[in-house]
This record gives sequence, C-alpha cells and structure tokens, in this order.
Amino acid sequence: MRHYLNLSTKQLKTQKMSTIFIILAIVMSTALLTAIGQSIGLFQGLFQNQAKWLNGNRHITLTVSTEDEVAQIFNNNELTEIGVSKHLGVIDTTKTTMILGLYEYDEFSVNSIEKANLLLEDGRYPVTANEIALPSKTLKILGYPETLGTSLNLPMYNVDINGMTYEFEAEFVLTGLLKEIGQNSTGNSMNGMVGDGAMEMYLPPENYMYLVNFKVQDLDNFQPIINQIIDELNITRLGGVQYNHGYLDSLGVDYVESMSSSSFGVSLPIVIVGALILLSAGFVVYNIFKISILKEMKDYGVLRAIGAEPSQIYKIVLGKVVIFILIATPIGGIIGVFMSEGVISAMVSMLNPSIFMVDTTDEVKALLSSSGEIYIGFILVAILITSLFSILSVIPTARYASKVSPKVAMSGVKDVKITRKNRKVKDVGAHFENYFAKLNLMRNRGKTIVTILSMFLAITLFIGLNSFIEPMNPANDMLGSEKGDYSLTSRPSDDLNYNNGLPQSEIDRIIQDPNVADAPYIKHAYYNRFLYNDPENLEGLKPLELDFELPKYEDSEINADITIFGISDSFVELGLTDMSKEDKVKFLNGEGCIYQPKGFLVDSPDLEVGKSITINGTTLEILHKGPVLMLTGGGVVSTEIVVNERLFEQLTGDTLINEVYIHLAEGADVASVESLLNDIQDNNSYTSWLSFAQYKIDAEQSFKQIKYLAIGFIAVITFISGLNIFNTMYTNIYSRIKEIGVQRALGMDRLTIRRIFILEGLYYGGIASLFGGTCGYLITIILNMSNGVRNPYVVPVVQIAIAVAFTLIICYLSTVISLRQISRLSIVQSIENVE
Repeated sequence: MRHYLNLSTKQLKTQKMSTIFIILAIVMSTALLTAIGQSIGLFQGLFQNQAKWLNGNRHITLTVSTEDEVAQIFNNNELTEIGVSKHLGVIDTTKTTMILGLYEYDEFSVNSIEKANLLLEDGRYPVTANEIALPSKTLKILGYPETLGTSLNLPMYNVDINGMTYEFEAEFVLTGLLKEIGQNSTGNSMNGMVGDGAMEMYLPPENYMYLVNFKVQDLDNFQPIINQIIDELNITRLGGVQYNHGYLDSLGVDYVESMSSSSFGVSLPIVIVGALILLSAGFVVYNIFKISILKEMKDYGVLRAIGAEPSQIYKIVLGKVVIFILIATPIGGIIGVFMSEGVISAMVSMLNPSIFMVDTTDEVKALLSSSGEIYIGFILVAILITSLFSILSVIPTARYASKVSPKVAMSGVKDVKITRKNRKVKDVGAHFENYFAKLNLMRNRGKTIVTILSMFLAITLFIGLNSFIEPMNPANDMLGSEKGDYSLTSRPSDDLNYNNGLPQSEIDRIIQDPNVADAPYIKHAYYNRFLYNDPENLEGLKPLELDFELPKYEDSEINADITIFGISDSFVELGLTDMSKEDKVKFLNGEGCIYQPKGFLVDSPDLEVGKSITINGTTLEILHKGPVLMLTGGGVVSTEIVVNERLFEQLTGDTLINEVYIHLAEGADVASVESLLNDIQDNNSYTSWLSFAQYKIDAEQSFKQIKYLAIGFIAVITFISGLNIFNTMYTNIYSRIKEIGVQRALGMDRLTIRRIFILEGLYYGGIASLFGGTCGYLITIILNMSNGVRNPYVVPVVQIAIAVAFTLIICYLSTVISLRQISRLSIVQSIENVE
C-alpha cells in the first residue's frame, strides 16, 4: 500500500512542469478568492461610510416631546450610539422656500452623528443659549454679513405635535460659520446650530421637540424593534419616524420605507459576484487538474495492469491533490492578503479623508485595514473552496482511470469501431490551419468546454465587478439625475397647500440665458381631499371631477389629498427614461398619465398601469406607476398624478411654475447665472434657489475616489484571472507536446503549427467572449435592478470591450510563449515527451 502512495510524490518530482502549472493554478485561485472576499467587505464598508457622510451616522430618527420619552429610548438595550438634538424652530422668511431650522445638538451628535454636516468653516460652535452657528448661504438669505460676532434678530415659528404654530423672536450672536456640505446644501432643509438652553429659553414646554438619533444593534430584527418602540412611545404623527434611507440601504436592512428595489439590499449583488468568483476560480483548477490527470492516464493503465485496485488509484490521485493543496493554498491566501494590503497602501494616499468622516490619512488606513481575524476568515474560506474544487476536479477522471481497462488506459485510445460506409471527403478549404484548429476543438469536446468555461467566467466576473461598483453610489438615491446644477423653487416652505409660483416670463429669462443648456420644470396644484371640487376654496384652481376613488392612508379610512403635477417636455426626456417611446408619445399628446404612489398610502385598484381614469372629463390611460419626480424639499403625502404641462393647465387652470432644474452649458459663467437667480428670487416671494453643483462635485469626488480604489482591486483580480487563463492555455498546449512532435515528423512546419494553435486559442477566447459578454450584460441588468438604477438595461460597452480584448490577448500570448518553448525540443524529444 505504501508503495502506491509513494507514487504520488514521485510523480510530482518527475512531472515538474505539470506540478508547477497545478500549484500556480491553486495559488492564484486561492489568492483571487482571498483578495476579492476582502475587497467586497471593504467596499461595502466604504459605501456605508459615504452614506454616513451624505446624511448622518444614524439608522433612524424619532421625534418625541418629553424628556421621559428620550430617557425611555436611552434605556433600551437594543439601541446604540444614541444622540439627541432639540428643535428650536424655523426661521420665518418669505424670501425662501427652504426650511431654515435651528437645533441644539448634544456632544455625541456633533462629534459622530452629524459630524459631516456640522463642519466649521470659521469660528467656533455655540455654547450658550444666545449663540448661533449658520451656513454662509443662510446668512445671505437673511441679509446678514458673514462676520463673526454679528447680532442676529430672527423671527421664528415652531409647530407642536398637534399642528399648532407658536411664533416668537430670538436674538443670537454669530460664533461660527458652517460648511455648506451634505444635507446643509441639498433638499429644502438648511440647518443651523444654537447653544445649550435655547429651547428652554424661547419655547413653552408644550412645544418642546426632541429628535433622537440612534442605531439598532440587531439589524436582522430592525423593523420589529422599531415598531415596538413606535408603539411604546405612541408615535402616530407624520414625520415622527425618519429612516436614514441611504445608510440603511447600503447595509442591506429590510425596513418599511426601503428605497432599494430589492429586499436583499447590497447582499444580492454580493451573492452574484461571489458566485462568479467561486466558479471562475474553481473552473480554472478543475480544468488544469483534468488535463493533468488525462495526461497521466497511461501511468494508471500500467498500475492497473500490474494489479492495482481502483481504491489504490483513488489514493494516489487524492494524495497528489492533498499535497498540492497543502503547498499552494496557504501561499495563495497570503498572496491575496498582501495584494489587498498593497492596493490599499498604494491608493490610500490618493483618498480624501473627509469622504470617510475622518480627518487624517492614518485614520483612513485604520478604517480600511481589516482585523487579523477577518483576514483568517477570508483565507479559510478561500482554502476551503479551492480545495473542494480541486478534489471534485480529479474524482471523475480518477474514477474513469480506476475502472477503464488497462489496455485502453495504456494506449490512451478508446475502443472505437471504424466504419467507412458512405464516407464523404471533407473539403478542407483554402485555409488548412483554420480547418485543423476547428478540428482540434471538436476532438476533445469535454476539454474544450471546460477551457471555454474558465475563460467565460473570467470575462463575466470582470464585467460583473465593474457593474457591482457604480450602482452602489449612495448619492444616486439622494440626488436624482433630473436635478441639474441648480434648482429654483417657488412655493411656501411648509407644504404645497398654497397656489404660488413663477410666471412663464421668469422661466424664459433662464432658458434664453446662453449659460444655460436646459431648464426642465414642474408645475403642481394641490387639492385637499375634502375640497377638490369646491370652487370657493381653491384659490383660482379649477375644481376637479374624478371618476376614481382616492387611495386611503394606511390603517385609516381617510382618503388622501391629491396633487396634480405638470412637467415640461424636456423633463420628459430627462426624467422618464424608463418609459417606452409609444408611452412617451401618448403622454406628450395628453392621452396618458403617471401615478406616483407614496408611502403611507394603500394601493388603489383604480390606479394600476393600463387602467383609465377621468379627470374633468378627460380620459387618461395610466402609462406608468412609480416614482418619476421628487420635489426639492418634498411635499405632503397625497395621491400624485403626473401629466404634461399643457394638459396640466387644461385640468387645473394653473399656469405658474413651481420648480426649475437648471443645467449649465459647458464653460458657463456661474457668477452670471447666480446673479440671474438672485434677481428672480428678489422679485418673487416664497422663491429661492439651491446650488447642487458643489454638492455634486463633493459627492462625485467622494465616489470617484472609492471607485479608484475599486479599480485597483479589480485590476489585481483581473491580473490573477489573466494568469489563470494563461495557465489554462499553457497547460492545454503543453499536454499536447507528443501530438506536436508527430505533426512535425509528418512534415508540418513550425509556422503552420503556430497558426493552428493561435487560431485555436482565438476560437477559445472568441466563443468565451461571446457568451461571457452576454452573461455579463445579463448580470449587469440584475445588479442594476437590485440597486434601483433608473435604466438598468444600458449595455456596458466599455467593460465588455476591455474583457474581450484582454481575453484574446492572453490567449494569443499564452499560445505564442508556450509554442516557442516547445519548438526548441527536437522531434524525438517531443514524441517521447519526457519532462
């Protein structure tokens, strides 16, 4: 028995090239799994940190009105990282549609939860009740200079939990200027900070409002825990529960207001990409082992002829596999870790620490570096998977070697009955090399399929990895693509319950400005659910006659209000990318509408795609159901029907424009555009503008740096995949040395042999590219849909082209290099095929 087991080590020593190929395959596959496993965990952490940067380091915010309720939250053992901000009120101004809110923040909120949104540009944070820190833009809106020490006299109001408004005046001294980033520069909320005791100084106890921010420790039971807290605190009012959508979606948490189109969150993309990695690495190992074992079939035939039992053949083969695994997998795991560390060290100097909510490069390194325990976990998983595929790859061949007759095994040729009945002479054609290359593919279909599969999976993996990164940008959800470089809004700051807006003449000034490339806009008319057909209470709007029932609020028999939106033609082109051309034509012709469902509303059977509704005698087909627009600052929860602007005027009688998204022309004079917007703001009450330009720059720069890091990891993984393809092709050719020697003995010259094998390699790569590109595209669609990308069907042309070119180049190089070495052998050496 020992004699047969010793053959495993002897074969490794005598067949040096095969041993090297197999060890390289296992090392690279283990390194690939280790590196990508660490990378996926790392990037998930990066996306989560970017989500914190965009909207605060919290899972959820609950609004309560007493200190006892705050204490009840603090005493809940299922919650962690709790911070409190006290809502003083809103600065009352008719010059803006924004809510200029003032808050007291506790120390934990300033240093952790709201850190990215409360960065100081100048001065210091307020300490006492009469001190304040504001963003520069707020001071401009209020008409005060950006000078520290300035006294501010602010008219304010506060709305209590019963909806009652309390008006007051507050006096402050400006101690700090806040940077305009994160939530201080988007939406309709621009927050300032006041010192401790301001709420108690200016508000009666019945108007106290505490915003408690926290995280939930058990994310698997996130929603049940939140529901229990809501029930215990009896939070029923709208806005009492605010989920941090971007952060929760990046964590893959299942919650009631999830903005992700998949309940898996980011886990579905990770599962898909992880499966591709496992298959890609596994097939490489499988292919090389299969080629190696087939090459040794004659040896196993000799062993069978001298009396070896099938179980002994198994032990010899498995003994070799175990030796390979013991040598190669630890090396591969260590290489994978060092490559990951190398990429981090090389890329970290390029990253801006602020995108991770830290201040120094050292803190970034600490954030990106995983613990030794996690490294060990990745290595163990990689070793386990590679070992499993290695063992599975040799079992079928070992089984065949142990059962086939010694005669067949020693000859390497199966018993085949040759018939020449009706034999046809095949036309080789003008290109003998091309014919022979195709013939080689057909001779051993199993080897051909496995070789193509290993390349196919490498191509699919590359495309999938690139598609895995882009949709996960948290800024995609927080800043819709239809919002341009600026938004100009004209409506009251509290809700839509007011007929206000800009005349067309003001919009024409914007559209005709040479610095503006486009200016899509929105009109809207809000109707109270009880008064939508009462002309005396509609402030100039036409009453509505509806033939459908308005949806009801959840857990209520109360019907929702209704808001009708009218959008410009350019908004249709920019914002309605999911609609078919036919539906767009119907929409623009006033034959159809869009139903935009909102949270807290029960689905209505009358408002489904394909059904028809009638508004004021006009019958409209519901062409689309889903979100297509989101106002800057949001609005009331109502039944939202979207039509084109011409039909909007016909239905409502309203001609005013409420929100404009301004897209700058290339090389635009930003100062000139902002001067125009300031002029429009000064001439129209309840009007203000927001600049998304700097926010977009910050968000894009944040994600771009994360993407650079991702590209570094993808490059490493692609390099490993390339080495595996090279190894597969090299092994495939090297196993056919005897065949090449026979061809040369029959008179085939080296150039012809080279052309045959190059064409064969290109066929491998071409077939793999065709199927890999197609499968990669399908996976891209799945990943895009799981991440809520607006148009998930965009073809990743660049990624497919790079993957195809890379594969074909590797196939060519591996063929040329391996043939160059084989060509140095004499014909006799090639036929004897002694390593």
